[in-house]
Amino acid sequence: MQMEIHFLPYGRVDAILIGDGSRWVFVDGGFRRDGERAVKYMRGIGIEKLDAYICTHRHRDHVGAAPVIIRDMKPGIVYTRDTRMKSRII
Repeated sequence: MQMEIHFLPYGRVDAILIGDGSRWVFVDGGFRRDGERAVKYMRGIGIEKLDAYICTHRHRDHVGAAPVIIRDMKPGIVYTRDTRMKSRII
């Protein structure tokens, strides 16, 4: 199995897409304004659904785009270490 790692170019923001061609995980998402760009990027490379979304922590430059990415890419599960943002299975 070959893994792909995509570092999305949002300035100093960490937005990372990891997958093997059939399963995809997105880590953090950048600021709120980066959500639509992330979704457009993923759809542009043929991804229509995420298997998981991971929020590493609650800083807005990491979690700001989460609502858009979660809404549009419908991950099977959302992982977070912050109890204020509850994990859920869709």
